[in-house]
Amino acid sequence: MSADEQERAGYRKYAALHKQWRDVIHHGVQWRMDMPDDTTLAHGVVSEDKSQAIFLVSQLAMPDYTLMAPLRVAGLEAGARYQVTLLDHPDIQITGEGGHTMRKLPEWMVTPQTVSGEWLQQAGLALPILDPESAILIGLQRV
Repeated sequence: MSADEQERAGYRKYAALHKQWRDVIHHGVQWRMDMPDDTTLAHGVVSEDKSQAIFLVSQLAMPDYTLMAPLRVAGLEAGARYQVTLLDHPDIQITGEGGHTMRKLPEWMVTPQTVSGEWLQQAGLALPILDPESAILIGLQRV
């Protein structure tokens, strides 16, 4: 079996992501977020010192609801500020550009945003409407 160049580039990308986040993934505290829609899974890992976190939001099937519930991230330091970065995502297209569900992506998906840990825990991140069998990977770094 051989991989084409695009597949090899994908392997390199995810190997680099794993190396970057390895310590958090293997030594952090795991969290699973309760989502009101059973078709959406959200889980992640927060470093022991609460300085970094990585979360995966997966859309298993067509969502039951029109709007996605926000991702309220647990395990962070409420008084700290975190930069939210989109680490990986499927090709999400907005309405008018070939998409079928959204006119605009949440701003944190376009440009990294800095918010408080309390805000992430209480208000949460607005999530995009994802196609079935797709996911987004979110990184948080204390600043």
